Amino acid sequence: MYLGYQGELLSMVASTREELEKNPFIKFDRIEESSENYELFDGKYYPVNDELVAAKNEEIRKQRQSWYEQHTDPLASRKLRRQALGLWTDEDEAAFVAEIKSLMIELENKFPYVITEEVAAAQNSISQGNTEETENVAQNQKV
Repeated sequence: MYLGYQGELLSMVASTREELEKNPFIKFDRIEESSENYELFDGKYYPVNDELVAAKNEEIRKQRQSWYEQHTDPLASRKLRRQALGLWTDEDEAAFVAEIKSLMIELENKFPYVITEEVAAAQNSISQGNTEETENVAQNQKV
């Protein structure tokens, strides 16, 4: 990975040195090679590490919360109103639960959390039934 700097500002990251050198729009004061991976987040490049993952997941958590409230609050209000009027039925409850479950699946697909390789390995281990390795990872990193 190559890092292009303007002054002290890391302004671009590329796979090859040539991508930076041949960029017609940006001239760099210096180009450095790095063994670390970098990602653009919140308008700046950061090395990929646990802090970056945590910051991204916090942003995703806020987006999820907002989306969830926008989509479930009207359903909950309708439920409370109908319950108060004595109009809520078992069929209504079943439909309500199904709709909430559907929204949760949509939420998880729209806003997936960023996971580290270690967490991905633990999740894979869970799906294969290996709980000892999963417990070790969970103790070292809050899943």
